Amino acid sequence: FTPIFQAFFLVLVLFDQLTGNIAISILLLTLVLRVLLIPLYRKQLVSTRQIQLLAPELKEIQRKYKGDRQKATVAQQEFYRQRGVNPASGCLPIILQLVLIIPMYSVFSQGLTNHNVNGMLSVFGIQLATLDCASAPIHDPVTGLVTNPCLNPVAFGINWGVPEPITTGLFIAGFGISILALLSAVFQLVQSRMMLPVRDPRPADDPHDKMQRQTAYFLPLISILYGGILPAGLFLYWIGGTVFSMVQQYLIIGWGGTFPLLGWTP
Repeated sequence: FTPIFQAFFLVLVLFDQLTGNIAISILLLTLVLRVLLIPLYRKQLVSTRQIQLLAPELKEIQRKYKGDRQKATVAQQEFYRQRGVNPASGCLPIILQLVLIIPMYSVFSQGLTNHNVNGMLSVFGIQLATLDCASAPIHDPVTGLVTNPCLNPVAFGINWGVPEPITTGLFIAGFGISILALLSAVFQLVQSRMMLPVRDPRPADDPHDKMQRQTAYFLPLISILYGGILPAGLFLYWIGGTVFSMVQQYLIIGWGGTFPLLGWTP
């Protein structure tokens, strides 16, 4: 992941030098990445929408071959082939998100907490940029954190290189509470509901549909648990990417299954 990490970090440093604000730089980096990935995510959304539109015919196939799993699978594969739809095409963006989150985590946990980042700006022995960094780190005696990082990690009162509770001091029973993690969960919940098909008012008898909807509610809550562990910058990156995805989803598939939300439909 080192080449990906260096690419991300170089762009972040460039934006930081231009704006002087690390939070804005993180959002700009997120925007650049998501713009570059528009074709891939668009393909995923179109595939998802196509499968939703074909759902009634797929249910008919399942009903026709009920009790014979092998024939049902073969019939579904043939059906997808005839319609030119690849159900697996929606998996690549999800895998890509997980792959990119690893070097992005290092960008914030190491790049924003290091007293001298010039070594990270050297690619194949070529020093692409040189910053005025300290020669030795100064550590906080209580937290052990570096107090003289080369890049200023503080913006809008938050240190984006460390978990948010370290800055805000918001702990409940020893568990760090991150407002950014809560916001991230809310945005992810809305995005997940947008990916669902419009809810059928009749009682659902499809176990796959039930599982899909339960997952849409459960997965966003996981980020809350990591709010006291992961750097605040990572949640800002995730929120920015989620909001971008919501806009992209709305332009391609509309609100999907978002509404009714708490009994309200616009």
